[in-house]
Amino acid sequence: MTRLLTRFLWLAAIAVSAIAFQAHASGPYPEKPVRIVVPFPPGGVADGMARVVLYDQRADSPSYGETQVIYAGEDNPVLILIPSGIAHGYQVLGTKPVLLFYHTTQSYNAADPDEERIPFDDPAIGFDWSIQNR
Repeated sequence: MTRLLTRFLWLAAIAVSAIAFQAHASGPYPEKPVRIVVPFPPGGVADGMARVVLYDQRADSPSYGETQVIYAGEDNPVLILIPSGIAHGYQVLGTKPVLLFYHTTQSYNAADPDEERIPFDDPAIGFDWSIQNR
């Protein structure tokens, strides 16, 4: 295991522990799941890259209506904390597989879903999903 991967795994473990402790210590907040995207499993290998797109739908947020793009994977191992009210999606870049793991603060309840689906090409968001050389 490389030093970078070992360091990332330690940081991911600390971050998840801190989030779990904070969620336990603070009571009912957050009201909706918090998603954490990890581009590869602990001890595993992911060869590819993905473009993770975040769109702020929180009306009271200073970044309301803004889009953020994060490139994650082999060349950029990152941990992304996605707060409630942020629409998110991803696109695999290239032909290599990418592993994205979602860790949520609560289990999904199919009888009472707390999420909504948005088409990837929703004109209200207006994100260009075409792949261009970067």
